[in-house]
Amino acid sequence: MQSRASADIRDFQPVSQPIPRVQRFLSALAGSTTLVLRWACAALFIGRAWQHLFVGTPYRPILFSQSLMEGFVGTVFGLDWTTWATSPVVESNLALATRFIGVVLALCAVAALVTVPRRTWSRLLLASGTTVLAVIAFAVYRDKLLRVGELFELACAISAPVALLLATRPAGAGGSFLRHGLAVAVAATFAAHGLYAVGYYPLPGEWVTMAMTILRLGEQAAVTFLFAAGVLDFLVALTIFIPRLSVAAAAYAFAWGLLTASARVVANVTPENFHESALFWIPEMLVRLPNALLPLVVLGLLVRGLIPDRRRDETISPPAQATAPKPETHPLNHESNPEAHRRGLGRLARHLDS
Repeated sequence: MQSRASADIRDFQPVSQPIPRVQRFLSALAGSTTLVLRWACAALFIGRAWQHLFVGTPYRPILFSQSLMEGFVGTVFGLDWTTWATSPVVESNLALATRFIGVVLALCAVAALVTVPRRTWSRLLLASGTTVLAVIAFAVYRDKLLRVGELFELACAISAPVALLLATRPAGAGGSFLRHGLAVAVAATFAAHGLYAVGYYPLPGEWVTMAMTILRLGEQAAVTFLFAAGVLDFLVALTIFIPRLSVAAAAYAFAWGLLTASARVVANVTPENFHESALFWIPEMLVRLPNALLPLVVLGLLVRGLIPDRRRDETISPPAQATAPKPETHPLNHESNPEAHRRGLGRLARHLDS
C-alpha cells in the first residue's frame, strides 16, 4: 500500500520538479537506440579490421581444412593439397587477401555511422561486412571443435549489423520486432558464456587469469566467481523475456557485458609491454562491445513501452528522415503536455520500484 501511495505521489508531482537522473537517462536512451546500434557496429568492424590488418585472423581452420577445401582448391585453383598447404606464394596471396578484407571492414565501420535508406553503397558494405562476420563465426566454430555454443556466443556480433540494416530501412523496423530479435541474440550470447563459465565447456584459462588479475583472487576463488557469473548469465537469458524482469535483465547484461569487454584491456595491457599488448587486446575489447551495447538497445526499446501516448509498435526511423517534433504536440514535452509527462514518469517509476 505504501509503495502504491508513493507511486501515486510521483504521478502528481509538479511539472517543475527535476527529473531523476535514472529516468532522464532512460528517456534519452529510448530515443537513441539507432545511434547505439551504430556505435556497436562501428566498434565491431573497427576491431575486426584491426585484427585483419595488424594481428591475425581465424580463417586458417577453414582454409587449411583438407576435408573442407581440397576439392575446392583443386577445381578453382588447379592445385594439389600439398602445394596449397605449403606454398609460400599461396601464403603471400592469402595475407594480401586478408589485408584487403581488413580495409573493407574499416569501410564498414564508416558505413555503420552514416548509413541511411537511400545510401546504397553503405548498405552494401554493411551486408558484405555481415557476411565476413558469419564466415569468421564459422571459422571459430571449427577451431573450437564444432561446439554449437561458440556460434551462440557470437550471436550479438552477427546480429548488430543486421539490426542496423533493418532499423535504417526506408520503412524503419518495428520496435517490438527489433526488440524481440535482439533479445534472442542477447540471450544466446549470455547462455553460451554461461556454458563456459559453469564448466559445461572447458573454462577458458584467460577468463581465470583475468579474474585473478583484476579481482586479486586465488585460482579456486576465481573459478568459483566465474561459476556464479555463469549462473547469472543463464538467468539473464531467461528473464530478458519476462516482462516484469526484462528491464533489470537488460540493464545487468549491459553492465556485465561492458565489464567483461573492458577486462581484456584492464587485465592484459601493461606499461612494460604496452605496444604489443595493446595491439592485441584493444581489438579483442572492441569486438565484444556489442555484447554490452545490444542489451542497451533492448533496454531503450523496453523503456519505450513504458512511456504512454507512443505507438506500441513504434518504428525506428533513419536519422535522415527524422523530423523535429512540434513542441505543442510531442507527448514527451512536459511544458506543452504536462499530463502525459506526469503519467510517463509515474509508470516508469512504478516499474523501477517493482
